Amino acid sequence: MSSIPKVSVLMPVYNSKTYLAEAIESILSQTFKDFELIIIIEFGTSDGSVEIIEKYALNDARIIKVKNDKRLGISGSLNKGIDMARGDYIARMDADDISLPDRFMYQVEFMDNNPHIGLSGLQPELFGEKADGLEWHVTSDPNQIKADLLFYMTPPMPHPTFIIRRYLLNKYNLKYNEDFAFTEDYEFLFRASLLFDMSNIISPILFKYRMHFAAATSSENGIGGKNVRIIIKNIFKEVLLLDLSDFEFNLLFTCIVHSQESNELFKQARKLFGKIIKQNKKLKIYNPESLLNVLGKKWLWFHGLDPNSYEVLNANHNYEHLLKSENLQALKRRKSIKQNFKSFIKRIFRPIYRKVINRLFFDFSLNLILRDKKGK
Repeated sequence: MSSIPKVSVLMPVYNSKTYLAEAIESILSQTFKDFELIIIIEFGTSDGSVEIIEKYALNDARIIKVKNDKRLGISGSLNKGIDMARGDYIARMDADDISLPDRFMYQVEFMDNNPHIGLSGLQPELFGEKADGLEWHVTSDPNQIKADLLFYMTPPMPHPTFIIRRYLLNKYNLKYNEDFAFTEDYEFLFRASLLFDMSNIISPILFKYRMHFAAATSSENGIGGKNVRIIIKNIFKEVLLLDLSDFEFNLLFTCIVHSQESNELFKQARKLFGKIIKQNKKLKIYNPESLLNVLGKKWLWFHGLDPNSYEVLNANHNYEHLLKSENLQALKRRKSIKQNFKSFIKRIFRPIYRKVINRLFFDFSLNLILRDKKGK
């Protein structure tokens, strides 16, 4: 291993004791060994996380621990880590996730072989108490990633999977904006997307993203939701040079199909999308096909359809395609069939499930009674 590492890994920590050891172990177990792990410990951490970090740091010189002397938040902590980093690449890691052993090997090879890509992420596998069959689908297409940031319905790149070229951060003075709590990754990606291409490694799965109740949510105190709206408004105003009216802007966050004035609202939405397409044709900000895809996803959402759901995911998301009512109706039928099938399965198996549970409870109770009698 060289004296200057190839990769600098940034891991902010704040009262993360529960899963911290597992997260650190997953980094130290990487098959790619040429890295430094910079752990930024937030001011006020008091749950035993510091002791865990110190234990690992004693046995592995690649771990660099730094304690904040005041509350910096995730953005401030990451900026502190960026200033300390020495590697050609800067990678992200959270204190509750798991990087599979070959993560850095694949990411470094991908970045080395694709010099036009400035930042890359990974297709995650969701797990944990809140995962409940959820999936997070990402694309490797740089044009689609850039366009998907227009609405941010689903983050196009999981934040703790980032790996970025350090020289680009220095070249563009690119850091996290500390004013955007809970949405720092979105705001960062938006600015980065205007400067260089980004991609994701889809296969193999190299990262496990933990879904649990203790995790900070983007909607905490409503701050995240407000910040998402600010970022989207900035994109329209500063990138597409469209100063949307309050009505147009609020329309973007309305599930129109559930509104009493849905016909008029759909008409206004088509008008707004036409304005976006026309402006993009003039400015050439987004790839036209990628823009139509993200507008199509928003159109599906307007109709109460989740673009990432199983029945819709692999469908044609092109907005112009979905404007033909028969194509949209076909997707609605898919959703209806799935819902009816799930309802049918529940009706069939729920009585059986109840019988099994009741029988088990009866057997358990009977055993307790017999055991008490024998004891007497």
